[in-house]
Amino acid sequence: MKSEGVSEGDFVYMVGYLLGLADLDWHYPIVRSGSITRIRDTIEGRKSTFLLDILNFPGSSGSPVVTRPEMAAVEGTQPLGKAYVIGIISGFLPYAGGVSNDTGERGNLVQNSGLAVCVSSECIQEAIEDDLEKRSII
Repeated sequence: MKSEGVSEGDFVYMVGYLLGLADLDWHYPIVRSGSITRIRDTIEGRKSTFLLDILNFPGSSGSPVVTRPEMAAVEGTQPLGKAYVIGIISGFLPYAGGVSNDTGERGNLVQNSGLAVCVSSECIQEAIEDDLEKRSII
């Protein structure tokens, strides 16, 4: 991702079957769009996950995240000319507090912040290679 210039503000798509929703005839997945909100720690090798501003729900875990090709970019960054799979959704970033939307109850409620946690494609590739090596396949 570093060599391609992936950075905060880049637009992405998530492709999956959130909440089990799919076309009953063709079983097409649902595509949602969002943007990268925090990836610097991942690119610099300090974390294996990064954050997206993309609403995800149960069933979204395992959904691939693909960059959107662009001609323009945020100042100080370079545009991504091609689509890249940069990771998979592993869940959402929760926050506690507030008022329940359903009951109006106040308290320490855990809710979806609207930020998704994404495991980087590099981390996934390393895990696969480590497993294959342990099994003496490569």
